[in-house]
Amino acid sequence: METPFEHNPHSLFRDPLVKISVIGVLAILALYLLVQTIDGVQNFGTATNAPTNTITVTGEGTATAIPDTATISFGATATGADVATAEKNVTDTINAALASTKAAGIASSDITTTSFDVSPHYSNSVCPPTPSGVAIICSNNSTQSGYDVSENVEVKIHDTSEVSAVLQGLAAANVSNISGPDYVVGDPSAVQAQARGQAIQKAQADAKVLAGQLGVSIVKIVSFTDNQ
Repeated sequence: METPFEHNPHSLFRDPLVKISVIGVLAILALYLLVQTIDGVQNFGTATNAPTNTITVTGEGTATAIPDTATISFGATATGADVATAEKNVTDTINAALASTKAAGIASSDITTTSFDVSPHYSNSVCPPTPSGVAIICSNNSTQSGYDVSENVEVKIHDTSEVSAVLQGLAAANVSNISGPDYVVGDPSAVQAQARGQAIQKAQADAKVLAGQLGVSIVKIVSFTDNQ
């Protein structure tokens, strides 16, 4: 399984004499802009005169990498007459689950509590039987009967061969809402740099072609934007 990373940097190249703003426009438009901006070159870059003698190009690069990390989320929910009782039941379940993950080699630094919630629990009273003898729930006659406590946890697994063992341990602990595994690249910086390099090369090549067609020369990069 491979995860793509895409970069879309926008590079601006400045010419000291002319302004060409081209993103697929016709040469006649470029010539028009040249005539209109020569008088403003001396004020290039001031607050009231935005840079005008530039070529704007776009490059895109793509690189792939094999995921080396898995994440699994799970939770536990309990209801009790008071918060302490419900919380203890949740804690017991979560602790049993965490013991199983640590037995599978998961470090404490790779275990994160993502949420912990406490809310009132309401119960509906049973209305008197209908003439047919069927009892129904009185939706407008609910009363608070305790509290609900829930906790959700995420674990990160660097050794993906342990995913099965982690899932088995979570199932044995009777946790709820198991989600995953989701596979990702633990450190995407290298593959992102590869994609960025491709994008820059393409942008520079396009800029050289445009400059040649328009009869101008590239002096330097004015700005660069990296969109992942």
